[in-house]
Amino acid sequence: MSPELLAEAVAPLVANLFGDLWSWVAGVVGRIRDISIYWLLAALVLKTAESALIGLTWRNILNAAYPHAGLSFKTGAFGYKQSKDLLRRSRRTSG
Repeated sequence: MSPELLAEAVAPLVANLFGDLWSWVAGVVGRIRDISIYWLLAALVLKTAESALIGLTWRNILNAAYPHAGLSFKTGAFGYKQSKDLLRRSRRTSG
């Protein structure tokens, strides 16, 4: 099959896919606009507090395990984020 024929066959499929994707994104943005700004800010504050408290918890756990290491808050917070991403990736590849 020549590249020109392949391009003619694939182009409508790709255009349809991007059209569907665009309409989905527009729908999501429309739904977000329906939410009050106060609820969005409250969700942002709560999610930030959750992440900070998880980082603080892990920092305390690591400080208990390694008391002379002098670990900072960043170590706990970023270590938690990286381990969470690593677990997600390993589950995708193993399943």
